[in-house]
Order: sequence, then structure tokens, then C-alpha cells
Amino acid sequence: MTARLEFIIGRSGTGKTHDCLTAMRDVLREEPLGRQRILLVPEHMTYAAERALAEALTHGAGFLQVYVFGFRRLARQVLLETGGEHLPRISDIGRRILLKDILLQHSRELSVF
Repeated sequence: MTARLEFIIGRSGTGKTHDCLTAMRDVLREEPLGRQRILLVPEHMTYAAERALAEALTHGAGFLQVYVFGFRRLARQVLLETGGEHLPRISDIGRRILLKDILLQHSRELSVF
């Protein structure tokens, strides 16, 4: 299984969003029950992109196969799927202890200590 990554870049108002939505619509028409797809957009554009995608898809065909993610949400999803989300987080006290230990270990290398 290979994944395809395509970047569409350009200035504001040049039709990037329209091109993405058209391509997504065409692919979903061909394979409405095919592989899941991700439309990665800037964080502030997720709602607008979901709405535009819903309008572009006729009768919602394939809508459940598409995820519209901002970068943060994609990162969180990856962590959830790979188990990285369940790693224990370090507390403020733990962070201070770790930082002090690092400073002590490297005190000779530091000009101000």
C-alpha cells in the first residue's frame, strides 16, 4: 500500500482550495467506499474546508472517507494511533529536577553557571 502526498501551493486567491476540493470530489466519486483520505489544511481553515467539502460532494457520497485535519489535530491523531499519546508526561517538578541534573552534568561546558 502506498500513500500519495500532494502539495498545492500558491498565493491567496489562486484557486488552491477549489483545486483540492475538486480533486477530492473526483476521487470520491470513483471510489466512494475506498481508502480513507486526509485533507490537511491550516488550523483556522478546518471548519470552512469541511463545510466546502460537504457542499462539493453530491449527496454526501464518500464524505465518511475523508478527514479534514489541521496540523495539531493530525499530530494528535497520529499519537493516538501509535500509542504516543499514552506516554507519561513529565511534571513541572520532574522537569526542574531533570534540568538541574543536566546543568550539573554540563557545568564545566557552560560559561555562566
